[in-house]
Amino acid sequence: MAIPLNYVTPGTGRDLSLHKTGEEGFRKAVEDFTASLSSYDRRYLQLEEKVVIVGDTQVGKSCLLQRFTKNSFTDNSALPTIGLDFVKQLYTYAGLSFTLSIWDTAGQERHQSACTNVYRGALACIGAFDLGMPMTLAHVKQWVAKVRKENEKTHINEFCIFLVGCKEDMYHTVSDTQAQNVAAELKAEYFEVSAKSGLNVKALFDRVACVLFERALVRQMDEWKKVNEQKKENNVKLTSEEDVGDEFLLGGKGIQNWKDVKKPPRRWRCCWMG
Repeated sequence: MAIPLNYVTPGTGRDLSLHKTGEEGFRKAVEDFTASLSSYDRRYLQLEEKVVIVGDTQVGKSCLLQRFTKNSFTDNSALPTIGLDFVKQLYTYAGLSFTLSIWDTAGQERHQSACTNVYRGALACIGAFDLGMPMTLAHVKQWVAKVRKENEKTHINEFCIFLVGCKEDMYHTVSDTQAQNVAAELKAEYFEVSAKSGLNVKALFDRVACVLFERALVRQMDEWKKVNEQKKENNVKLTSEEDVGDEFLLGGKGIQNWKDVKKPPRRWRCCWMG
Protein backbone atom coordinates (compact mmCIF):
# COMPACT_ATOMS: atom_id res chain seq x y z
CA MET A 1 0.00 0.00 0.00
CA ALA A 2 1.30 3.45 -0.93
CA ILE A 3 2.21 5.81 1.91
CA PRO A 4 1.47 9.54 1.39
CA LEU A 5 4.59 11.67 1.77
CA ASN A 6 4.59 14.82 3.85
CA TYR A 7 6.25 18.03 2.71
CA VAL A 8 9.88 17.44 1.78
CA THR A 9 11.87 19.80 3.96
CA PRO A 10 15.39 20.44 2.66
CA GLY A 11 18.06 18.04 3.87
CA THR A 12 21.42 18.93 5.35
CA GLY A 13 23.19 21.50 3.23
CA ARG A 14 20.37 21.73 0.69
CA ASP A 15 19.42 25.05 -0.93
CA LEU A 16 16.91 24.41 -3.69
CA SER A 17 14.74 26.97 -5.44
CA LEU A 18 11.82 24.57 -5.05
CA HIS A 19 11.75 25.37 -1.33
CA LYS A 20 11.82 29.18 -1.53
CA THR A 21 8.07 29.43 -1.04
CA GLY A 22 7.82 26.53 1.37
CA GLU A 23 5.36 23.68 1.13
CA GLU A 24 2.90 25.49 -1.13
CA GLY A 25 5.59 26.34 -3.69
CA PHE A 26 7.07 22.85 -3.60
CA ARG A 27 3.71 21.17 -4.19
CA LYS A 28 2.91 23.57 -7.03
CA ALA A 29 6.27 22.79 -8.67
CA VAL A 30 5.50 19.06 -8.49
CA GLU A 31 1.97 19.55 -9.85
CA ASP A 32 3.22 21.77 -12.69
CA PHE A 33 5.85 19.20 -13.62
CA THR A 34 3.25 16.41 -13.62
CA ALA A 35 0.89 18.51 -15.75
CA SER A 36 3.65 19.10 -18.31
CA LEU A 37 3.99 15.38 -18.97
CA SER A 38 2.01 13.59 -21.63
CA SER A 39 -0.15 10.65 -20.61
CA TYR A 40 2.48 8.31 -22.07
CA ASP A 41 5.31 9.95 -20.12
CA ARG A 42 3.28 9.96 -16.93
CA ARG A 43 2.52 6.27 -17.30
CA TYR A 44 6.19 5.33 -17.60
CA LEU A 45 7.69 7.85 -15.21
CA GLN A 46 9.80 5.92 -12.72
CA LEU A 47 10.98 7.70 -9.60
CA GLU A 48 12.93 5.21 -7.53
CA GLU A 49 15.96 5.45 -5.27
CA LYS A 50 17.98 3.04 -3.19
CA VAL A 51 19.05 3.15 0.45
CA VAL A 52 21.30 0.61 2.17
CA ILE A 53 21.38 -0.17 5.89
CA VAL A 54 24.88 -0.88 7.19
CA GLY A 55 26.45 -1.48 10.58
CA ASP A 56 27.97 -4.13 12.80
CA THR A 57 26.25 -7.47 13.19
CA GLN A 58 23.45 -7.67 15.80
CA VAL A 59 23.02 -3.91 16.23
CA GLY A 60 19.36 -4.22 15.18
CA LYS A 61 19.31 -3.58 11.41
CA SER A 62 16.97 -6.45 10.50
CA CYS A 63 14.64 -5.75 13.41
CA LEU A 64 14.47 -2.14 12.28
CA LEU A 65 13.39 -3.17 8.79
CA GLN A 66 10.92 -5.74 10.13
CA ARG A 67 9.24 -3.14 12.32
CA PHE A 68 8.86 -0.77 9.36
CA THR A 69 7.60 -3.30 6.81
CA LYS A 70 5.58 -5.68 9.01
CA ASN A 71 4.99 -3.56 12.13
CA SER A 72 6.23 -6.46 14.26
CA PHE A 73 9.25 -7.30 16.36
CA THR A 74 11.24 -10.51 16.68
CA ASP A 75 14.44 -10.75 18.68
CA ASN A 76 16.90 -12.01 16.07
CA SER A 77 20.04 -11.38 18.12
CA ALA A 78 21.00 -15.06 17.90
CA LEU A 79 20.29 -15.21 14.14
CA PRO A 80 22.28 -12.55 12.29
CA THR A 81 21.41 -11.72 8.69
CA ILE A 82 23.07 -14.05 6.21
CA GLY A 83 23.72 -12.23 2.95
CA LEU A 84 21.07 -9.64 2.14
CA ASP A 85 17.45 -8.69 2.66
CA PHE A 86 15.51 -6.40 0.34
CA VAL A 87 12.11 -4.67 0.32
CA LYS A 88 10.39 -1.93 -1.68
CA GLN A 89 7.99 0.67 -0.30
CA LEU A 90 5.73 2.80 -2.49
CA TYR A 91 5.04 6.45 -1.64
CA THR A 92 2.89 9.11 -3.30
CA TYR A 93 3.10 12.89 -3.39
CA ALA A 94 0.94 15.31 -5.40
CA GLY A 95 0.03 12.71 -7.97
CA LEU A 96 3.53 11.27 -8.39
CA SER A 97 4.61 7.82 -7.23
CA PHE A 98 7.99 7.15 -5.67
CA THR A 99 9.54 3.79 -4.79
CA LEU A 100 12.06 3.45 -1.97
CA SER A 101 14.27 0.36 -2.32
CA ILE A 102 15.68 -0.67 1.07
CA TRP A 103 18.59 -3.09 1.34
CA ASP A 104 19.53 -4.67 4.67
CA THR A 105 23.14 -5.86 4.56
CA ALA A 106 24.95 -8.39 6.72
CA GLY A 107 27.39 -7.04 9.27
CA GLN A 108 29.70 -10.04 9.15
CA GLU A 109 32.99 -9.72 7.30
CA ARG A 110 32.58 -12.94 5.32
CA HIS A 111 29.53 -11.51 3.52
CA GLN A 112 31.17 -8.24 2.46
CA SER A 113 31.98 -9.34 -1.10
CA ALA A 114 28.25 -9.71 -1.81
CA CYS A 115 27.36 -6.50 0.00
CA THR A 116 29.87 -4.40 -1.94
CA ASN A 117 27.89 -4.88 -5.14
CA VAL A 118 24.70 -3.87 -3.37
CA TYR A 119 26.24 -0.59 -2.22
CA ARG A 120 26.52 0.60 -5.82
CA GLY A 121 23.74 2.87 -6.98
CA ALA A 122 22.64 3.82 -3.46
CA LEU A 123 21.77 7.45 -2.95
CA ALA A 124 21.50 7.14 0.83
CA CYS A 125 23.00 5.17 3.66
CA ILE A 126 21.55 4.33 7.07
CA GLY A 127 24.44 3.78 9.46
CA ALA A 128 23.05 1.79 12.38
CA PHE A 129 24.71 1.29 15.78
CA ASP A 130 23.75 -0.09 19.18
CA LEU A 131 23.18 2.61 21.80
CA GLY A 132 24.47 0.14 24.37
CA MET A 133 27.74 -0.61 22.54
CA PRO A 134 30.03 2.40 21.92
CA MET A 135 32.33 0.40 19.65
CA THR A 136 29.52 -0.01 17.10
CA LEU A 137 29.25 3.78 16.86
CA ALA A 138 32.96 4.05 16.09
CA HIS A 139 32.58 1.42 13.36
CA VAL A 140 29.74 3.28 11.64
CA LYS A 141 32.21 5.67 10.02
CA GLN A 142 33.98 2.73 8.38
CA TRP A 143 30.71 1.28 7.09
CA VAL A 144 29.58 4.61 5.66
CA ALA A 145 32.97 5.11 4.01
CA LYS A 146 32.57 1.78 2.18
CA VAL A 147 29.21 2.80 0.75
CA ARG A 148 30.49 6.23 -0.22
CA LYS A 149 33.47 4.71 -2.00
CA GLU A 150 31.23 2.63 -4.26
CA ASN A 151 29.24 5.71 -5.25
CA GLU A 152 31.83 8.48 -5.33
CA LYS A 153 31.81 8.76 -9.13
CA THR A 154 28.06 8.96 -9.59
CA HIS A 155 26.19 10.40 -6.63
CA ILE A 156 28.81 11.96 -4.38
CA ASN A 157 27.17 15.41 -4.50
CA GLU A 158 23.72 14.02 -3.67
CA PHE A 159 24.65 11.18 -1.31
CA CYS A 160 22.95 11.54 2.08
CA ILE A 161 23.56 9.78 5.38
CA PHE A 162 21.33 8.92 8.32
CA LEU A 163 22.96 7.94 11.61
CA VAL A 164 20.63 5.70 13.60
CA GLY A 165 21.01 4.66 17.23
CA CYS A 166 19.12 1.38 17.74
CA LYS A 167 17.68 -0.19 20.91
CA GLU A 168 16.59 3.12 22.42
CA ASP A 169 14.40 1.17 24.85
CA MET A 170 17.46 -0.44 26.47
CA TYR A 171 20.27 0.88 28.66
CA HIS A 172 22.44 3.50 26.95
CA THR A 173 26.20 3.69 27.16
CA VAL A 174 26.47 6.03 24.17
CA SER A 175 25.68 9.61 25.10
CA ASP A 176 23.66 11.93 22.91
CA THR A 177 26.71 14.20 22.60
CA GLN A 178 28.87 11.35 21.30
CA ALA A 179 26.29 10.40 18.69
CA GLN A 180 25.69 14.00 17.63
CA ASN A 181 29.43 14.54 17.17
CA VAL A 182 29.67 11.55 14.84
CA ALA A 183 26.57 12.75 12.97
CA ALA A 184 28.18 16.16 12.49
CA GLU A 185 31.39 14.54 11.26
CA LEU A 186 29.45 12.46 8.73
CA LYS A 187 27.10 15.35 7.87
CA ALA A 188 24.26 13.02 8.76
CA GLU A 189 20.76 13.38 10.20
CA TYR A 190 20.52 11.59 13.55
CA PHE A 191 17.68 9.39 14.85
CA GLU A 192 17.30 7.26 17.96
CA VAL A 193 14.91 4.37 17.34
CA SER A 194 13.48 1.29 19.00
CA ALA A 195 12.39 -1.62 16.83
CA LYS A 196 10.83 -3.21 19.92
CA SER A 197 8.48 -0.33 20.72
CA GLY A 198 8.40 1.18 17.23
CA LEU A 199 9.71 4.55 18.44
CA ASN A 200 10.79 6.78 15.51
CA VAL A 201 11.01 3.86 13.04
CA LYS A 202 8.34 5.15 10.67
CA ALA A 203 9.61 8.71 11.09
CA LEU A 204 13.10 7.57 10.03
CA PHE A 205 12.06 5.81 6.83
CA ASP A 206 9.53 8.50 5.91
CA ARG A 207 12.30 11.07 6.21
CA VAL A 208 14.63 8.98 4.06
CA ALA A 209 11.86 8.66 1.46
CA CYS A 210 11.20 12.42 1.53
CA VAL A 211 14.83 13.38 0.97
CA LEU A 212 15.38 10.81 -1.80
CA PHE A 213 12.10 11.73 -3.49
CA GLU A 214 13.30 15.32 -3.61
CA ARG A 215 16.59 14.33 -5.23
CA ALA A 216 14.93 11.99 -7.74
CA LEU A 217 12.41 14.68 -8.64
CA VAL A 218 15.00 17.41 -9.12
CA ARG A 219 17.13 15.13 -11.29
CA GLN A 220 14.13 14.20 -13.42
CA MET A 221 13.10 17.84 -13.78
CA ASP A 222 16.60 18.73 -14.93
CA GLU A 223 16.58 15.93 -17.50
CA TRP A 224 13.14 16.95 -18.72
CA LYS A 225 14.38 20.52 -19.17
CA LYS A 226 17.41 19.33 -21.14
CA VAL A 227 15.19 17.19 -23.34
CA ASN A 228 12.91 20.13 -24.14
CA GLU A 229 15.90 22.34 -24.92
CA GLN A 230 17.37 19.66 -27.16
CA LYS A 231 14.08 19.26 -29.01
CA LYS A 232 13.95 23.00 -29.66
CA GLU A 233 17.52 23.06 -30.92
CA ASN A 234 17.00 20.11 -33.23
CA ASN A 235 13.45 21.08 -34.16
CA VAL A 236 12.36 17.53 -33.44
CA LYS A 237 8.77 16.81 -32.57
CA LEU A 238 8.00 13.72 -30.54
CA THR A 239 4.42 12.83 -31.25
CA SER A 240 3.05 9.52 -30.06
CA GLU A 241 3.94 6.16 -28.59
CA GLU A 242 4.18 4.67 -32.06
CA ASP A 243 7.02 7.05 -32.95
CA VAL A 244 9.43 5.67 -30.41
CA GLY A 245 10.88 2.39 -29.21
CA ASP A 246 10.57 0.66 -25.86
CA GLU A 247 13.60 2.53 -24.54
CA PHE A 248 11.74 5.84 -24.71
CA LEU A 249 11.26 5.90 -20.96
CA LEU A 250 11.41 9.15 -19.06
CA GLY A 251 12.33 7.39 -15.84
CA GLY A 252 14.90 5.05 -17.32
CA LYS A 253 18.54 5.91 -17.74
CA GLY A 254 17.72 9.53 -18.44
CA ILE A 255 18.25 11.78 -21.39
CA GLN A 256 20.28 9.27 -23.39
CA ASN A 257 17.17 7.11 -23.74
CA TRP A 258 15.23 9.71 -25.68
CA LYS A 259 15.03 8.91 -29.35
CA ASP A 260 14.28 11.04 -32.37
CA VAL A 261 11.14 10.48 -34.35
CA LYS A 262 11.59 8.11 -37.23
CA LYS A 263 12.30 10.18 -40.31
CA PRO A 264 11.27 9.03 -43.80
CA PRO A 265 14.23 7.93 -45.93
CA ARG A 266 15.44 10.36 -48.55
CA ARG A 267 14.53 9.32 -52.07
CA TRP A 268 17.06 9.74 -54.83
CA ARG A 269 16.28 9.92 -58.51
CA CYS A 270 18.89 9.16 -61.05
CA CYS A 271 18.89 8.37 -64.72
CA TRP A 272 21.40 7.20 -67.20
CA MET A 273 22.08 9.20 -70.27
CA GLY A 274 23.08 7.15 -73.26
